[in-house]
Amino acid sequence: MALIGTNLQATILIDSTPAGVAKLKALTNKGLLPPPNGSCSQIRSPTASPTATSRTCSPPGDYLKLYNAAFGTRLKVGDLNGQDRIIARITRATQTRFNEHGRPADALLRKRDTRMPGLSETTLSRFEQLFSAINSTLS
Repeated sequence: MALIGTNLQATILIDSTPAGVAKLKALTNKGLLPPPNGSCSQIRSPTASPTATSRTCSPPGDYLKLYNAAFGTRLKVGDLNGQDRIIARITRATQTRFNEHGRPADALLRKRDTRMPGLSETTLSRFEQLFSAINSTLS
């Protein structure tokens, strides 16, 4: 966006973690993004979590289906300890830092016809809410 300029209507999907909000504020303060108003809308995950990310749209079982498909693993919800972010729980379970955040989404997109029916109503409903919120910002 910095290359295009701030005279652009944009919708930004951010993690509502303190780091995500701080990153957005820093980009706004540097003049690289317009302030949130009519030209720039911030959308957060449609969950009750104050530290929601796009990954929190899916309950752990659904996210693990995609993670396992992406990485060829067989993690189960019971393998995850804690109630913190799914990425942190996976990192503890696998003892490997999880850096390839896009791979589970890619696994869904590449085989969405077979993977979408396996997702819970909760996941589908949350993503529907998210897309509705994004669509409401478009003119």
